[in-house]
Order: sequence, then structure tokens, then C-alpha cells
Amino acid sequence: MKILHITPQLEPELGGIATFAARLLEGLAARGHEQRVITAHGRLPLGDAGEYQGVALDRVPLFEALETRSPALLLRCRTRAAAVKRQFAPEIIHVHIGGPVAFLHLATSQESPAPLVVTVHDLPEDLASSASLLTLLDSASALTANSMIRRGEIARALPNTDARLQCIHPMLPDRREADGNGDRAAAPLLMTGGRLVPEKGFDTALDAMVLILRRHPRATLVITGDGDQREALARRIDTLGLAGAVTLAGRLDDDRLAALRRQAWITLVPSLSESFGLVALEAMQAGAVVVASRTGGLPEVVADGDTGVLVPPGDAAAMADAVNALIDDDDTRTRLRLAAQARARAHFPFERFIDAYQSLFARASGRGTRHP
Repeated sequence: MKILHITPQLEPELGGIATFAARLLEGLAARGHEQRVITAHGRLPLGDAGEYQGVALDRVPLFEALETRSPALLLRCRTRAAAVKRQFAPEIIHVHIGGPVAFLHLATSQESPAPLVVTVHDLPEDLASSASLLTLLDSASALTANSMIRRGEIARALPNTDARLQCIHPMLPDRREADGNGDRAAAPLLMTGGRLVPEKGFDTALDAMVLILRRHPRATLVITGDGDQREALARRIDTLGLAGAVTLAGRLDDDRLAALRRQAWITLVPSLSESFGLVALEAMQAGAVVVASRTGGLPEVVADGDTGVLVPPGDAAAMADAVNALIDDDDTRTRLRLAAQARARAHFPFERFIDAYQSLFARASGRGTRHP
């Protein structure tokens, strides 16, 4: 099947949408589907065209066009997207909603009659006033949400979508990393990371670290990733007197990130809002103990008290209390670590994720259960 994906982000960019889109591409490619991608971050090093894991990739400067209010750049985005649709002639168009990418499809909708499938990662608070997004959702043959809580939000906001809407949890390939319990750091090592933006709650993690150090002065925290908040976090680390205990490690490659997970005692996911929580799932899959915010789709990933610990979002004291209790209790950490890994593998198998999208695309295109 020929599938055109339109996404605001794709690896090597950071973020859940980038990871989701990349893993879906890889899984569908392994099953023989022909794919092409348009992504909206045209300022990245790959330039306007290239490939990702063997899939043809077109980057258009949509975010730059909107930030600078440049009609010339908007026209360039539209022209390129239209050309891709004509040349590729997709059987399915799959749009990831988590930014202003609705424009790339709607402004070129006349170029392809292919059925539209929309995956909703994030919804704007002012959905009712977003005419382009409402038009896109209304025109979709099928809609998916990445968590049950997100599905409920969409169904309540747009009751006419309920029959076309389903939840498909994102899932990750099982890398089957060796049990790294023997690699754990001698002193309590905590880790967190992702896109360094305010909604990910890294300020809460820093405030919690101040409290953790009062009880466990040898504890350290490594924050991986990059983003707009990096400089602000660096200043806050200095202000709180955490320079010797907290490291901003930047982006790590897969091997270094895996090694850090094996060393870490606990992974923090302090998000203030989260549609699903791929960071938590990655950590659980690697056998990490997770302390996460009880927000968005995270409770669908982390079973509180069974495979990790959930705390109120933005509550540094609650996060510190949970971490301190886990540092003091080796048996509980071991129990949660093993249960988390078992849950990740049993409830979020990668092949189920690819099966679900492959079947959805087949139905939307009129192929029924037939695939490539």
C-alpha cells in the first residue's frame, strides 16, 4: 500500500510525535508498504529532501513560515506538498495532529483523492475556533487517538467523530536489553529527559531534587534531551544550588541512553500534561522504576503501585516523597522494575501497534484485510 504521512516532527527531532511517527514508518516498511513523509520542520540539517530509514522524506519550512508570517514560505510549503501528492499518488494519507500541519493537507487536498486517516496527538484548547483543524477532522475517513483519555476528549468535543474514532496506543520495538540491575550506580542515580519544554515539568523535578538531597545527599539527577527550556533550566539549577547534583546531558545516542537507563535507579516523568507517555514506556521496557505524574495517558502506561508510582502533576513534595521511599526500599524497586518490564512487553507489543494501523489503513482504502 502507498501511504503518505504528514507529520509536524520526525526523528532526529525529539518528542513523542517524532518517535511515534518514526516507529510506525519502520514497522510498516518492514511489512512491505511503500511510504513517503512530509514533515514540517524544514530548518533541520537534512534540508528540503532526503530520506529516513529508506523512506523518501520532504521537509517543508512550515513552522518558520508561520513564525515569520511569510507568504513566500507558505507558498513554498504548499507547492512542495502538492508536488509530493501528485508524484507519489498515495492510496492513504495519514496526518499526525500536534501542530499546524492541517494546512499542508487542506491546502493541497485537490491533488489527491486518497482517503484521509488522522492521528490526534494534541488538541488545542480553542478547538471550536480552529476552522482548519475542524475541517480536517470532519473530512477524515478514520481518526485515532494515542490514549483512551485523549479519545474521550475528542469524542466529547466532537460527538460526530465517535463512530470513526479509535484508540491505538503507541508501542515500541522490544530491544531486549540485558537486565542491567548489576550495572546500577553505587549511589542513587535518577534520570529524566525528552524535549526540554515547560509542559514536561522539569522544574518540578528540580524542586523535588532539592528535597531528595536533604535525605539522600549523594543522589544525582541526569536530564537528557534538548529544547527551548535548556538555558532556563541551567539557570534554575544554579539558583537552586544543584550544580553538583544535576547534569544537563544533552542529546544522547541510543547506546549511551541505554547505558544510562541501566545505571539509573529511578526514571522521573514529571509531565504537567501528556497525551500518552512514550518516555515512561521506554523506561519500563528497559526495566526501569518509574515515578510519573498522574496526568493524561500516563496512568494507562504506569499502573500505580504495581509497575511504578504516580504522583500529582506539579507536586514536587509528592515526587520527592515517592523517590525517597524507593531509594530506601531495594525490594520494592526490584518488584516494580520487573513488573514494569513484564507489563511493557505484555500490554504494549510493537507488532500489535503495526497490526492496528495496517488494518485501519486497509479498511480506509477499501482493501479490507488485504495488505501490500
